[in-house]
Amino acid sequence: MPVSRRLISALAALAALAALAAAAVALLLRRRARADRGRLEWEGPGEGATEGVGGTGDDARLLARVETELFRDPALPKGDIVLDAVGGVVTLRGQVAPELVEDVAVRVGAVEGVVRVENLLHAAAGE
Repeated sequence: MPVSRRLISALAALAALAALAAAAVALLLRRRARADRGRLEWEGPGEGATEGVGGTGDDARLLARVETELFRDPALPKGDIVLDAVGGVVTLRGQVAPELVEDVAVRVGAVEGVVRVENLLHAAAGE
């Protein structure tokens, strides 16, 4: 049974699309690897360090506690700091004044229930 030219053209187009998709995935994986380079991976807290912490409900309560303590100070730019909590580890992201980069991490680390702080804050440009 002869294969029609239309079928061959369709198969060639599908092969080209598959190659394009594979190239896009490879590019995204390379970008992700570059972005993750130099960041420490969390291997979990020490034994007994998260007693009572770790579930999604506990993480939500911890996050609320951290936000309450941290943003009591009206001088802190609430909209510029993004917080996340997983298993007692609080991650900080965003841009703040240079003098606040370490200060915010220290304040968060002092909140009860925080096992570790991953500080990804950086100083805002031009300050």
